[in-house]
Amino acid sequence: MVDYTEIADLRAIYLEDSWVLGIEASPSIVRITMEFVLTTDHPSYSPPPPEHHHCYRRGALEFTGVETLSWVDQQQHPGTDATGETDWGNIDSMLWESDNFQLEGSWGEMKLKAAKLSVTLFN
Repeated sequence: MVDYTEIADLRAIYLEDSWVLGIEASPSIVRITMEFVLTTDHPSYSPPPPEHHHCYRRGALEFTGVETLSWVDQQQHPGTDATGETDWGNIDSMLWESDNFQLEGSWGEMKLKAAKLSVTLFN
């Protein structure tokens, strides 16, 4: 398996400092709502305000055509950030090979087989 930075849509996103805001799993779809950190190479990057270290943009990772899903170690309860929003921590690692993905963070460890991964930035 290789690091997520080898996935074209994630090359200019830094997951380790991005925030997981929610995880939804339903038949054939897993959606992870995020506060993404965009690197300077991302087309939507803009310089952050002085109080931030990164350019943050809200969006989602969406796995579709999910055939198998294993999500273990889900016992951690989310925190609340300074704005009062739910905070599940970060994606500490994400590995990928063909249609197999493995993600880990304080919210647990997820292994899934999915036909497609898409990255969406919200307005």
